[in-house]
Amino acid sequence: MSEAAGPNELPARILHDLSQELADMLCFIFQQSFDNSDLPHDWSEAMVVPAYKKGERDRPINYRPISLTCLACKTMEHIVLSHVNKHLNTYNILSHLQHGFRRGFSCETQLILVADDWAKTLNHHGQVDAILL
Repeated sequence: MSEAAGPNELPARILHDLSQELADMLCFIFQQSFDNSDLPHDWSEAMVVPAYKKGERDRPINYRPISLTCLACKTMEHIVLSHVNKHLNTYNILSHLQHGFRRGFSCETQLILVADDWAKTLNHHGQVDAILL
């Protein structure tokens, strides 16, 4: 429960402790948002705050901006993401080459795959072209 409250200043602890009491109300709001293709106005607002990275704390360059958004909206986004990912995985829609934002895949797995492909091509005296954007 260390997540910071967003613009509505509703702490995660409240959502957690009152989850049983709030579940039906949040479910109604979520369904209305889907049915009307619209979010409550304050769910699209964010507070941008500095987060310390490393180095001297008195230097602004050692901070990065983070956006604190509504926790109820984050909850709804997580539910949608879970359902979309389940659908994509169930029907094998994503290419095996897609490594970003997938469970069990990472930059490292993508790099290993690319290095392996390049090595195989070079071992067969093929040409490898790479473009970095």
